[in-house]
Amino acid sequence: MPQSLAMVGGVSVATGPMSDPTARFDALVLSNILTFTTATVVGQLGIVSKQWLAVTSDEMIWKEFCDRDFHVTTKSAPAESSHTAALMQDTHHFKATWIRWHSWGKSLGLQTVNGPLYARVRDMWAKIEEWTSVHKPSIHTSLSHGATGDDFRAVESKLGIKLPDVYKLIWSVHNGQSLQFDEEVDATQRMPRDLTHQIFDGLLGGYSFYDILVCTRLYPLQRTLSHTLRRTLDTQRSQGPVSRIVIAASYDFCKPFFLDINDGMGVVMGPEYRWACVPPGPCGLLRWMEEFASRLTTGVYTLGSLIGDDPKCAGVNLFPQAGPLASTCITNGIEAKASAIFCPESEHSMFTYSIRLGVSSPGDFPYDSAQLQSRHWKITDGTGHTEEVQGQGVVGKFPVLHRGGYRDDAIRGYQDDVPSRGQEKEGVFVYQSCTGRLPEVPPNSGSFQGTLQFVPGTLDTPVGHLF
Repeated sequence: MPQSLAMVGGVSVATGPMSDPTARFDALVLSNILTFTTATVVGQLGIVSKQWLAVTSDEMIWKEFCDRDFHVTTKSAPAESSHTAALMQDTHHFKATWIRWHSWGKSLGLQTVNGPLYARVRDMWAKIEEWTSVHKPSIHTSLSHGATGDDFRAVESKLGIKLPDVYKLIWSVHNGQSLQFDEEVDATQRMPRDLTHQIFDGLLGGYSFYDILVCTRLYPLQRTLSHTLRRTLDTQRSQGPVSRIVIAASYDFCKPFFLDINDGMGVVMGPEYRWACVPPGPCGLLRWMEEFASRLTTGVYTLGSLIGDDPKCAGVNLFPQAGPLASTCITNGIEAKASAIFCPESEHSMFTYSIRLGVSSPGDFPYDSAQLQSRHWKITDGTGHTEEVQGQGVVGKFPVLHRGGYRDDAIRGYQDDVPSRGQEKEGVFVYQSCTGRLPEVPPNSGSFQGTLQFVPGTLDTPVGHLF
């Protein structure tokens, strides 16, 4: 019986009784040849005949396609349910693996499917989930289920943009945070008093000094859409299509985070300031969030009160507590720990700093107590200009440190010049302030240093010399 030719994916394939490929080619040789085609071509060849189906089902072919197309080398792929987007499922065969990755990427509208990149996203979220479940469960429960392809397409359609792949990967695991406080604010434009505790549930953390309080939440897609339309669409229309979307902001929007959908750069931006915080590039946002997750798990960021020492205001405290971003000095068993944060959202773009004081080495503390007497700061900006600040106590406070805690002595009235006895408190004394106005210099320049003087015992009953 004569043979006939069929065109499959641009390849001429003989059909008929003599078309068995194994009759003319070694199976291994044929499999190697097919790896130079595409998965689509091989899939089409598989429907020509039973013989072609057997050849095109060779694991070696599909393993090569998985590695080449998705950089995947294991027989696993994303779970089908968006509620378990961070989970991977065994597929048992590389052909099934390729099909799952392909359909998953297509469903999310990804321009490129990258298995290792998605693995980094899952690892980043796993660290955040573990930390929040232990230290701040209210943040953990606020993390929404992953966004779907339909969710992404709805936002893209309404904004007339294409969302970056890395953004889709991150939000496909958790679609930001769902907080009733934020929903009430969006609906009423007022802050609900009965939900003020959720102010401190921002995943991306916060800090405070004087009358400024920042606590940043990660936006779900719907909030990104509404806030991008409300805050940026009108101003950006005059400059062309939308180029930035709002992906996070403090509870009162005093510190919004924007993602540039073209170059991947993240910026904190307001009417009078703009500061790049996420490096440009297709993976800049993921690198930034990986660093954030790492700082949580290594103790650089900790759970702490964002306002003074009030335990009701506990959240992810962004004042570094470990590593090179924190400075620690121990004298006579008293530990002073200092760290700083650049605040572009403040009126004059300044640094806020935190100083924590406590007895960290009880065995090396030779007194029953020691009270803070004075401070002396040296603040040098990027131009080399140095400003010195000297005074009694800190912001009117004169803590009396002892083993296990401190007494919160302070000057209570404007006309008082002697601190009055305060309450006994556990933990460490926390003092937060700011540097004042800075010149127009790079925010990572300059330095802050100084000394604190303590008197053994108390100011009114000293038992030794100043140290």
